[in-house]
Amino acid sequence: MKVALVFTPFWDAPCPPIGISYIKAAIQDISECKIFDLNMRHGGKKGFLRQEELIKEAPDLFREDIEDIIAFNPDIVGFSLFHLNYHTALYIMNRIKAHNPEIYNVIGGPHATYMHEDLMRNFKFIDFCIVGEGEDAFRILIECIKSGRKVDHANVVSRRKPILQTLRGSKTRQNQPLSVFPEFDDFDLDAYPVRMLPIMLTRGCTQSCNFCGLPYVLGEYRCRNPEDVLQEIKRDIRICKIHQTILC
Repeated sequence: MKVALVFTPFWDAPCPPIGISYIKAAIQDISECKIFDLNMRHGGKKGFLRQEELIKEAPDLFREDIEDIIAFNPDIVGFSLFHLNYHTALYIMNRIKAHNPEIYNVIGGPHATYMHEDLMRNFKFIDFCIVGEGEDAFRILIECIKSGRKVDHANVVSRRKPILQTLRGSKTRQNQPLSVFPEFDDFDLDAYPVRMLPIMLTRGCTQSCNFCGLPYVLGEYRCRNPEDVLQEIKRDIRICKIHQTILC
């Protein structure tokens, strides 16, 4: 099964996105997976464009990107949604579904987590929404699609299961141990301002403030093993030839 992971434009890019890179690391042993870093192709090179400008230019601006994704012949296309890039993601999803209705469009990320009900209700070309942490949920989703089994995971929302069962801080979020290193092999690091990669030290939050959605998106607070962090830095220096790291 082939999976395309797509990160669409929204701001200048100091380094590759880490979330979608963790997803690839989690599923690459059960799928042929490729990341399409459209953010760097457009936003990273041209600077910030307003959503209205992007959509207005979309027929020409994203034609080659859509052709590249379709040429990969994916069974599933996953999109990482933030508030500032979801318009472009929706446009590309719609075009992909129009080309081949058999392709599954899957969304995840902060905006998808917060707005899953509205997105699933208003955009019929979205097949699944992964809420909160995606590593375990995306993996199970792929296995279910492969086998034809019913998708039954607390973090996966579909049209047949529109009511989200996962609650803020719930153990059903899986709370990944962060032992897998993100995969950055699909990124052109030389296209970025500096050869720099992000490294995640912790995930989640110890608090549950009403005004903040971080625990809702990333679950309970966890710290990585310092030795794992050191090994990841060594790997990035050895394989990716990075000059800097950014801790997050």
